[in-house]
Amino acid sequence: MASTHEQRAAYRKIIYFVVILLLFTGSLLHRKFINAQADDLILRDVGRGKADLTSSTVRLTLSGARGVAVTSLWLAAQERQKKHEWNELEVIVDSLTHLQPRFVSPWLYQGWNLAFNVSVECDRVRDKYYYITRGITLLCRGEEKNDPGQAVPPRPWPADPQMRFEIGHTYQFKIGQSDENKTLRCLFDMSCIPLSERNPDQFYTQGKQIDFEKFKTFCENHPRLVRRLRERLVGFEQPQAIIGFLTDNKDIPGRVEDRRQADRLAEFPILPPQDSKSPHAYPDWRTASLATANEDFDTFICGRAWFTYAQIPLPEPGKEKDYDRLKHRLPRPTTVIFRAYPAHGQANFAEELQKDGWFDDSGWDIRGKLGNSASGPAILVGASGRYNSGDAWSKAHDLYRYYGLRNDLYFEPAELKKLQQELRRGSKTALEILAKYDYYRGLTNFSDHFQKTQVEQTQEAVAARKAIFEVEHTAAADPNAINIYRDTVLPQWLDLLLRHPEFHKIETIQSESYELQAKYFKLLQFYNKGLPEKVVIGAAYAAPVFPMPGALVPLGDPNIARTIVYWNGTGELPGAMPPLSDPDGKFSAAWPKGVLTEGGGRKGAKVLYLREVEGLFDQLYVMDNL
Repeated sequence: MASTHEQRAAYRKIIYFVVILLLFTGSLLHRKFINAQADDLILRDVGRGKADLTSSTVRLTLSGARGVAVTSLWLAAQERQKKHEWNELEVIVDSLTHLQPRFVSPWLYQGWNLAFNVSVECDRVRDKYYYITRGITLLCRGEEKNDPGQAVPPRPWPADPQMRFEIGHTYQFKIGQSDENKTLRCLFDMSCIPLSERNPDQFYTQGKQIDFEKFKTFCENHPRLVRRLRERLVGFEQPQAIIGFLTDNKDIPGRVEDRRQADRLAEFPILPPQDSKSPHAYPDWRTASLATANEDFDTFICGRAWFTYAQIPLPEPGKEKDYDRLKHRLPRPTTVIFRAYPAHGQANFAEELQKDGWFDDSGWDIRGKLGNSASGPAILVGASGRYNSGDAWSKAHDLYRYYGLRNDLYFEPAELKKLQQELRRGSKTALEILAKYDYYRGLTNFSDHFQKTQVEQTQEAVAARKAIFEVEHTAAADPNAINIYRDTVLPQWLDLLLRHPEFHKIETIQSESYELQAKYFKLLQFYNKGLPEKVVIGAAYAAPVFPMPGALVPLGDPNIARTIVYWNGTGELPGAMPPLSDPDGKFSAAWPKGVLTEGGGRKGAKVLYLREVEGLFDQLYVMDNL
């Protein structure tokens, strides 16, 4: 028989077991209420983004030592970067992000560090491109880890708009606008092409000769890449060089060809997931081709997609000071500036289309340009709406209009007139609206962006841009280029400026107008060796102080009081210097009498008024005998 002491011990054990069982059962019953409150306060790890079992296991194992481990890894990462040990740096950065998955700053810093700092330490462009892709991939992983909408199951809480913005900014700035953007954009285009289509071996026959039919098919499918390589980079005029570029860079990060096995973060370029709350559509990463029949795909469209995705967590315009923080989040920059980036991305895309030589649906004639015969009918590639810059500018204008209407930066003319009338009657509401209207239009430079896209989308603007491109890239080495400038390019550009007064007041357009004149003057000087350089410089910078018949630019400096002119009927070449004296009347007989004015004077006389700014360049004229 057990002793009294043993019986008491057994009773205590039974009591302890029952109490533990009750507490455990109670905690299970109460967990759903605790979980609900934790969800409301966004405290649960699984609800803050996509969970990672490996990361969670490591963090739980380290427990309180995690801070020491993180500090050591940060120091080790800095040392590896100083020693240019890039592979080891990547491993350490990966470990850091596993230990701090819910902190945004490590993702932002290390992603930026790889894309901007590490990449520039490399000599070869493809190595720079690799580390840019690694930085972007790291940012995308961090965005996924900190997006409650990508948790399992998805939560309705807001993500961090800054993470999404930085991804778009890296695509646009580091690949699209950096010093080596031409090569980087070619590599980006290659990443978008399935490996089977860009495999260089397919372009050679068994005798190691180029199969021009297959190469022609590649040009038809990817004309923008081929044209940029040939016309904007040096040494890629022949098919062998272009195929060599594909060979040298065949191992760059790219897309998975079988879309059924694709993982969004395991390929490049990385696009955001589709979201029904997005204010604008963007390419779906699950599709085989990221381009559509009406729009090509490049790094600026990819950036625009992330900028658009970054708009989703923002509160409604006008409610930035009083919003539900469990439903919305604000970015670091001024919110009204942040909201403009989708439109900026589209405008950059349209501008780059024109820099690459794509203006309308006429395409690019590759006859005689890529090792094929220069005779016979035209071989057009890219003759589709996908490369129409007018349509791209039109979409940019629509995005700016949407942005302006949503943020009170743009009012329809009738509505604006009504507000101004109410202001004159003393309305305080109208005063507040118009004060905000003026302030934020100045802060965002909205007027210039809106006016620029409004004009650039027109057929006249596209035609003028195309004429400028052709004379600069096609006829630059032709002595007749002077005549092309005189007879086509300058009048066409002038007509566009005169039709749209607000357009020619934009600072960038004024700079372009000046550069256009400077290129023309440079050609005049090149093909007229006796033309003093100081006269050309003076003509480009001087303000007119007196009228002179036939003067290209009336000069105010008495030390260079000559005029640059050209004329017809004197037997002289276009651009030749007129004599300081005209004893036989040869010049005066050929030139119209009287001071030349726009729309007046003798037939054929025209003033090309190409610049209107304050200061040194004020009222610079080009007077021409057209």
